[in-house]
Amino acid sequence: GEVVGFLGTNGAGKTTLFKLLCGLDTPSSGAISICGNNGGTSKVRMHVGYCSQRDALWDSLSAREHLVIYGRLRDLNDGQVMMVIDRLIAHVGLTGKVADRPSAELSGGNRRKLSMAIALVGSPSVILLDEPTAGMDPTSQRPIWELIGKITATKDRAVILTSHNMNEAETVCSRVVFLSRGKVQCVGTTNDIYAWYSPQCHVWVICRFAINSGGGEEVRELASKVAYESPNSCLRLVEIHNSIARYKTAVDAMLPISILWTWLSANKERYHCPQYAVTRSSLSHAFNAMAGQCSCGPA
Repeated sequence: GEVVGFLGTNGAGKTTLFKLLCGLDTPSSGAISICGNNGGTSKVRMHVGYCSQRDALWDSLSAREHLVIYGRLRDLNDGQVMMVIDRLIAHVGLTGKVADRPSAELSGGNRRKLSMAIALVGSPSVILLDEPTAGMDPTSQRPIWELIGKITATKDRAVILTSHNMNEAETVCSRVVFLSRGKVQCVGTTNDIYAWYSPQCHVWVICRFAINSGGGEEVRELASKVAYESPNSCLRLVEIHNSIARYKTAVDAMLPISILWTWLSANKERYHCPQYAVTRSSLSHAFNAMAGQCSCGPA
């Protein structure tokens, strides 16, 4: 019932790990066990579904024909195959005539959808998704994320994915693993990662003075005052653009967001700041911080 995301720069070892897990490569040392079976065996392969980074499709076959082949490889009978195909095609969004076109005629996004559907044939216990939404537009990504959530709604199934899309990792992953040069650097929930590598939030404050002409200096003076008088002087002014002042602040057990929010609410009239917002740093900030500490820039 969990979605675990493996993150890392190009060449960190994410795809190699997936090949080891599904038996395409043999580990040079150590052991792999999936559902109580040794890695690389036929029993393990029946428990694992794999969506590779590069679509492994036959150009002349349609999406429906691909799923028939993989259904039979999973030992499904004809009735089960047809039922599974219709359900998966609907789930991944290969609707209408798209499912009956040769895969060579499909867009990059639809080819990824087909690869995703193939990984789900036979309801495997462990599903490996190597950049499952690569090449998809944002509108097409959302249904796939929702599908991943449905897959893990039952406790007997897990999803392991890799992604360079930090928004995707934040949205679907219950835990993330950061890889660098083939080694695990850290494991934790997204909140753990924020606390370790990017313990900051961003504060946006809209100043009423900016509505009046010539109010720029007043806005800057007010913005500086807000930073100075904030709890523990925690706010650091980053920029002022028109009527909006942006700050950064560290957030920890001594100064949770709730205290900062309460202070802003109590002082909004005093500082002529009727509107404000507080957001956490993104996983992208944490990822960049981790990559910098590991000194492993993009390959």
